[in-house]
Amino acid sequence: MIKIYWKVILACATVGPILVFPQRAEAQQSRVFLTSTTSTGELGGLAGADQTCQARATAGGLGGGPWVAWLSTSTTNAVDRLVPESGPFIRAVSGLTIANDIQDLTDGTLCNPIIHDEFGSSWVHFAWTGTAADGTRTNYRCDDWTEGSQPNQATYGYNPGIVESWTDNGQTTCASGLNLYCFETPESPTAIFSDGFESTNSCRWSLEEPYGGHPCADFSFTVSGLQVAFQDLSEGVEPLSFQWDFGDGSQPVQEENPVHTYGVWDDYQVALTTLNSLGADTNVKKVVVCRF
Repeated sequence: MIKIYWKVILACATVGPILVFPQRAEAQQSRVFLTSTTSTGELGGLAGADQTCQARATAGGLGGGPWVAWLSTSTTNAVDRLVPESGPFIRAVSGLTIANDIQDLTDGTLCNPIIHDEFGSSWVHFAWTGTAADGTRTNYRCDDWTEGSQPNQATYGYNPGIVESWTDNGQTTCASGLNLYCFETPESPTAIFSDGFESTNSCRWSLEEPYGGHPCADFSFTVSGLQVAFQDLSEGVEPLSFQWDFGDGSQPVQEENPVHTYGVWDDYQVALTTLNSLGADTNVKKVVVCRF
């Protein structure tokens, strides 16, 4: 667990504690790679496949983790094995963005293909998935990855693909030798307060009043071509006001839920500053505007 320790200072003649809090934790980006090794569909179940991903990440000197395989079973969807708040998803070695977040990862298109292994070498190959474009299970999974012989079959992905073929390119026999997609699943940073309360939101603190009403900036976004729709998710004592910096040199916008059109395909650092009578808070997120 990643832990951030917050300091509480008790002041005389005050009603409650004065809280000294750290900067907001960075977004939980998730690295992704294609294994340099192959296997039949007899992977030892999800646990065995995850061990392979962890071993390959270690061999490539990637560290981090935990690492899990992009696989579905009869009881588990691949998308549910990822940390819900993770993103962007990036190539493990080059850092090139594959998708902004889970919604972007499972919308049927990727910004860039998963073509590099744990060493950074490029591959054109196939990967076991048992998973449809939306991240859910298909009917073909090599008996939940415990069967490596014919005539059993499993869904596989074609790794240069940036449309649904990256995860669902058809079926092949479980006796085939295919790679795995491995995803990093970092834990969300947890703030530890003096009273033992834990929070994954670095804007909040533990009091009977949850966080005192100080503004906590947060937002989500949906990319459609060059147009990005932003949705404010901020909290705090109202009234709140907002200032958006879209990271492209354009004038700041003070709407709550703006829609912005970019001029070129690129990566942008978007900042939302949320203000109220108690102060201000800024949240910066990477937004990838790609062709797909």
